[in-house]
Amino acid sequence: IPSLIQSFHEMCEKFLLTSFRHAESKAFDVLKKDAHCLKSSCGQLGANKLAEICRQIETHSSVHLEDYLALLFEFKSLYPLSKAALEEYTRRTYEGPHSGRG
Repeated sequence: IPSLIQSFHEMCEKFLLTSFRHAESKAFDVLKKDAHCLKSSCGQLGANKLAEICRQIETHSSVHLEDYLALLFEFKSLYPLSKAALEEYTRRTYEGPHSGRG
């Protein structure tokens, strides 16, 4: 599971790096494809709000940049919370309850 979580973080980081660029260049098909790929990983790891945002991006029919940017900013604001929760889960489950304590 830790390697799945690490892969998930890498996918999210890449998505955040490329998604705004795709949106701004109006490459909405590429953005939708990337969101589709990330959606199932989000769902598998319990990041349900992120999965829902990916679903909305994937199924969005608008051609207005602002609509996509609003969803991307929501993803960007929620991702750190999911990342922290998954890191805490990994720490507690795989490193033990006393990890990180002096």
